[in-house]
Amino acid sequence: MKLFRGKEALIQGTDHIKPSIYTPLGTIELSLAVSSECYLPTHCAQLKHGGALYQYYYDSFDCELLLCNLNHNLSSPQEVDECWGPYLESNPMHIIR
Repeated sequence: MKLFRGKEALIQGTDHIKPSIYTPLGTIELSLAVSSECYLPTHCAQLKHGGALYQYYYDSFDCELLLCNLNHNLSSPQEVDECWGPYLESNPMHIIR
């Protein structure tokens, strides 16, 4: 990991699929587009305690997408089975003008 800092153990994956979140209503697929160009992850890893890290390392930028189970506190009588969300960190390799 270049951008995220953490102590979570990574389980390296070899399947470079599009990041997605599965819901009861269907699958939400996430894609990364920069200047109208789409990019696929260059590395993927599963987090030991759930979630996934997708790394996009290209000449013009580094980007990491973390899909994780979010903590949620809802007041009664609201109820949620699970709450997942994406968190994105990026670092351009040159100044965009």
